Amino acid sequence: MTIHANQLIDEIDAFLWPEEDDARQRRNRERLLNAATECFGRFGYRKTSIDEITRSAGVAKGTIYLYYRNKAELLYHVLAREKRSHLSRLEFLSDPTLSPRDRLRSMIALGVLASREMPVTNRLMQGDHELELAFEDVDEQVLADINQRQMRFTIHLLDEATNGELAEDDLNARGQVLINLLLAVALSTLMNSSGMALQEYASQVASLIVDGICRSGDSAVFAESLFNSQAHSSTPGVQT
Repeated sequence: MTIHANQLIDEIDAFLWPEEDDARQRRNRERLLNAATECFGRFGYRKTSIDEITRSAGVAKGTIYLYYRNKAELLYHVLAREKRSHLSRLEFLSDPTLSPRDRLRSMIALGVLASREMPVTNRLMQGDHELELAFEDVDEQVLADINQRQMRFTIHLLDEATNGELAEDDLNARGQVLINLLLAVALSTLMNSSGMALQEYASQVASLIVDGICRSGDSAVFAESLFNSQAHSSTPGVQT
């Protein structure tokens, strides 16, 4: 079954906003998530108190417990919203005018840049022990299911780009390696010291993976077309 980015977004939205059309409830959740994201990023998970979050959100302390059982569950929703923001940048991949290889390149390039858009997730991936301990208090199944669907989405793009020539085992293995590689590149401090703009660096990584290191490519043209298309989307562009 083909998995599109908007399907994953819909699943996350149902998790983030269970009240559906209740605008007041959603505004309260957004204020709490905005405040928690800022506080977790500034002070770390352990040093961030419920009092600090509610004060920053401008709501009464008891309000937070109407939506989240504890601080750990709030963190879980912060991570889900960061993933949703990243996935929203992939919606344009459903454009039928894009070639399969350009879809894969785009997914890789935006994956490299994801750490800049997902600060709390970035801390978790870097091995923040406080965040890891927080997950002992929540049910991770929902996010695990979404991650699995995102893996299937990645494998689908890889299958298209290779014209369906890879065996299923090989395809799954390459999909997992690709995701691991993107995480390693995204979390590396070397990206900041490369001397290249982040968008150019991400485009070079994408072209290297898809086209191979010994093949001359059109990474400059690809970068321009990718980030121009992003600039015309509703999601704010990545800052270099």
